Amino acid sequence: MFKYFSFFLVVMIFCGCASTGQKNNTHAMDKKQTSAGHEAKPPVKGPVADGIIFGKADFQGVLKVEYVKLLIIDENNPGKEYELFFGDRDEPQPLWWQTSSVEPKYFFLELPAGKYRITSISIPVGTTLATEKTDIAFTVEKETVIYLGTLRVTGTDQKIRFGGVPLLRPGFDYKINIANEKEEAIKEFKARYPLIKRDIQVNLMKEMHIQAY
Repeated sequence: MFKYFSFFLVVMIFCGCASTGQKNNTHAMDKKQTSAGHEAKPPVKGPVADGIIFGKADFQGVLKVEYVKLLIIDENNPGKEYELFFGDRDEPQPLWWQTSSVEPKYFFLELPAGKYRITSISIPVGTTLATEKTDIAFTVEKETVIYLGTLRVTGTDQKIRFGGVPLLRPGFDYKINIANEKEEAIKEFKARYPLIKRDIQVNLMKEMHIQAY
């Protein structure tokens, strides 16, 4: 009897040690993950957003498609890019007679203070994207709400360009107009964000000259 009791006691002690060791390992992994997450957090999150910009985008002509993508870069940190989408980019590719085109829409963004540029416009063409360079500049100021205007981009013609991969790339010609529709835009902003009491400044985005290559 004593022999069986001793064997049972040894088994219980062994199981208790294994359980304690497993708990400590789990705790150590949690601590490591928390530390790694804490260290990785600043690059992922970036600077605290401290300025608000808003405006309206209106795409016409051959840009009247399922969605349009604008690429925005930070002039002080060109490696930092933001993609601004209008329309339903996550929807399955529709049949041509079922296409729902992107409608004029307001956008509201929080960004760190600085100077920014919209450097390209992209639209879907079949299973790929047609992308054209552009250069539209705007400014974000600390603790300030800025109205950028209405960005009207009219695609005037589709085209095929040579070079790159694939060899033939779809493209489009376009023209840009930036309009000041501040009365309507400010009403839209205040209706959507009634708790934001900052004064609204008007500083329209500007189309710059693109260098030809």
